[in-house]
Amino acid sequence: MLIDLTCPAEVFRTAMPSEEIPAASLLMFNLSDRVIVSAEITLRLLGAGGAEKEKVVFRGRALNGRPHSTFSMNIPCAPVDGATQAEATVEKVWFSDNDSWRRAEHEPVEYQPNALPLSKGLTSLKYVAGENAVGWPSQQKGLWVCVCGRPNPDSLDVCARCRQDKTKVFASYTKEAVDAQVHQREKQLELSSRSAREDTARLQRIREEDYNRRKKHRARRARLIAGLVLFLVFITAAVGIGIPALRLWSAREIMATGDYAAAREALEGLGAFPGVAGDIAECDWQTAAANARDSQSPAVLEEASKVLREMAEREGSAALADDADLRRGRILLEEKGDYIGALKAISLIDPENPGAAELTRDCVFAEASDYLDTGYYVLARESFLSLGDYPRAAELASECVYIPAAELVQNGQYDEAITQLSRIPDYKDSRQLTLLCHYRKAQAAEDADDLETAAAEYLMAGDYEDASDKTRQIVYILADRAAEAGDMEEAQRLYASIPGFLDADDKNYAILYSWARVAFADNEYIRTVEILSPVPVGENVDIEDMRVQAAYQAGKNALSREDWDQAVEMFRTAGDYKDAAKLREQAEISRTRVLYEDDDDDE
Repeated sequence: MLIDLTCPAEVFRTAMPSEEIPAASLLMFNLSDRVIVSAEITLRLLGAGGAEKEKVVFRGRALNGRPHSTFSMNIPCAPVDGATQAEATVEKVWFSDNDSWRRAEHEPVEYQPNALPLSKGLTSLKYVAGENAVGWPSQQKGLWVCVCGRPNPDSLDVCARCRQDKTKVFASYTKEAVDAQVHQREKQLELSSRSAREDTARLQRIREEDYNRRKKHRARRARLIAGLVLFLVFITAAVGIGIPALRLWSAREIMATGDYAAAREALEGLGAFPGVAGDIAECDWQTAAANARDSQSPAVLEEASKVLREMAEREGSAALADDADLRRGRILLEEKGDYIGALKAISLIDPENPGAAELTRDCVFAEASDYLDTGYYVLARESFLSLGDYPRAAELASECVYIPAAELVQNGQYDEAITQLSRIPDYKDSRQLTLLCHYRKAQAAEDADDLETAAAEYLMAGDYEDASDKTRQIVYILADRAAEAGDMEEAQRLYASIPGFLDADDKNYAILYSWARVAFADNEYIRTVEILSPVPVGENVDIEDMRVQAAYQAGKNALSREDWDQAVEMFRTAGDYKDAAKLREQAEISRTRVLYEDDDDDE
């Protein structure tokens, strides 16, 4: 793929024109340290096979392309039948300091994009490097490709797009480095989970001991009832009825009342008497089924599930066991906060079961919330992101970045804070905190008399408090210093970047006028007009006179070499000066005649 690494503006996204909005919408990124005020773009609308359907060359004006920020631009263009995609190429860029960049002056270079397909590797990379990461960094001939996908020349140590240091990118975001970081975080998660499981097991043992005590109490009561039954059987046997048969009959009578626990106690002493084994199994199943439907005790539900799964051949056993485990998991999670126990409870249920799938997501959310509350922000964010569209998961994933980032701001670690806040630019007041960091960095630089750094940081602080005024004040001071040092080009660039501030315009125009006088004296009339072009018409009488005279002379020179287009443009600039209007008309007639002659030659 070819790219011009010198181009200061990068096209991020291009939206096709429509009937409702007859214009192509461009989202662009200013890679430079200066404000972009105008850009000339070549837009091509392409068909399905890549054939060009329409071509538009348009210059956007009054843009507000702040340094290292996105800005938008619309290109008027009606929708074209068959066009399926739009391709935009930056031809020329104008800056606020009157400097410009032109594509024709530079040669593109070839590079290999590093974008990864959707994969586990891309997920790991985004987890470590942030949501803007697209692929592993790579060193290529004469350039290096950043983790964000931006190619940069070898001479550049900081990525033009994401502003990350090259050394850090190749040290932290290669496949080996990312795999190592992910492995380390997985080990941390495993250690944390193991500790939680041990705590849960201890609490479970306490619950089981309490359940066993209650079970023994019920067993004693059942034995008393069984004793009474046995006594009755004994009395019955005493009058001539067979003891085993009477005991079996009595147990079945108890079963008929629905007291399966007491009936089972009565049946246990009958050994291998015919029919006893089936009745015992029936008592166990009925007791387990009732507990599975009605119990709210996790221990009882666990026992019921175990019995029902051992008798899975009986119709309805599997469904009742799933219901018991699902209710047990829900109780453990909602009443006990035991998400590990809840996950264990539903481990035997089919993961495709809607209830089990929902409870699993609830458990992961509870675990992530626990990590968030205890300050394990990386683990918490990982868990929240794994939940996809789960309610509040995305919000809390951003909170996992926001909390430590806010602490970095409080601790004065502004660079680290800016890096973290850039991952969540639209969350809460992340943008304001980012602007605050730039403002504080600017204040520190200003106190150290590092005015260039201060101006850049105040500019990045945007509309935060008086950052805009501070930017212009410092730029004005730097411009004065440059002028005093004799660096008039730098002084003019800085004065031009703060129009309307104090007498910056007057000083800017004065420098331009001095350059124009030299160019005019050397008969460089077109150069004179170009130098004076930023000065508004009528702003200064001397400047306006020189502009008109230079344009007139440039027009006459163009006439002599039959450059009709330039002659028309220059005489139009000259306005009513001498016979400029008449000469312009002559140039227009000559241009039209040449066009007709060319058409005749083509025929």
